[in-house]
Amino acid sequence: MIEEPNMQDLIMKAFEGNSNAQLELGNCYLNGWNIEENYENAFMWYEKAAMQDNCEAQHNLALCYGNGLGTSYDADQSFYWYSKAAEKGMPEALYKVGLFYLEGTSVEKDLDLAFKYISEAAKYDIPLAVHDLGACYANGWGVSQNLEFAQKYFIKAARLDKEDGKCKFALGTCYLSGDCFEQDHNKAFYWIEQAALMDYPDAEIMLGDLYYNGIGCKENKKMAIYCWEIAAKFEIPDAIYKLSCCYESGECGYPINIQLAKELYLKAANLGSSDAQVRCSLEYLQKDEPSDQEYQIAYEWLVKANDLNNPSAKMLFAEFYQNGIIVSESMSQALKLYE
Repeated sequence: MIEEPNMQDLIMKAFEGNSNAQLELGNCYLNGWNIEENYENAFMWYEKAAMQDNCEAQHNLALCYGNGLGTSYDADQSFYWYSKAAEKGMPEALYKVGLFYLEGTSVEKDLDLAFKYISEAAKYDIPLAVHDLGACYANGWGVSQNLEFAQKYFIKAARLDKEDGKCKFALGTCYLSGDCFEQDHNKAFYWIEQAALMDYPDAEIMLGDLYYNGIGCKENKKMAIYCWEIAAKFEIPDAIYKLSCCYESGECGYPINIQLAKELYLKAANLGSSDAQVRCSLEYLQKDEPSDQEYQIAYEWLVKANDLNNPSAKMLFAEFYQNGIIVSESMSQALKLYE
């Protein structure tokens, strides 16, 4: 961070054309360091420095294009500037270019090139690059499948992960599912808990599920709800929905509050929880005689949940086609959904 007494000197150097000063001034605007946060100004200074071949500025300019910070989202420009930084061997840029080839974003999907860039970035111990190198070996992306190597890199990435817990969580889910590793609930619990301690939201909700069901630990409903409450603060839809169920049923000493339960599952549904979307539809379908308008609202919620492959939504959706509610009666469509 630039200390406040140096800001005037920094700005002067940036206007004089010093690319390092332009980069640092861009960082100040991007993060609000000793100056009011301004993404447009951050983008402008990164661009000036990038045009002078400043490697870090090229990376940051790509980041701006990729996230629409201070400019319109432009995946092509993002790839271009990451590539420029990668040419100079910048590890983070090498990894990003690898992801472009892995996902086929702005470039033709090329697993061989993806592996090449990701493996090069992994040499610098970037946790996500190391993890994705493991994924390449696990899936045979650009390299012969090798589960032993995959396990090695997944574990290494989790141990390197000191920032957000994402790689620790990924390793925990591998142990939980038995994907690439022999299923081990105790190890799953350990790594997911480690990720949760780093405030990784997805880990918080899954840790709650493990406590709730006693997987890899003793069943502890109060700890489950505690974890869900933390995840809900991060606006995780399924965590909010789980809390709504607690208010509706009074589980674990929660005071029954039907109105709050409805507000929470509606919020969860709008944020994308398919279970909450099904619950919203049932609010209308379980009435004695739903009106056409209520059927329509229920149908719209089921469409959203069905798009997320919610099995309960498919069953309810099928009933609309079977009985010709809101839609034209179609037994073939109903049977397709029942499958």
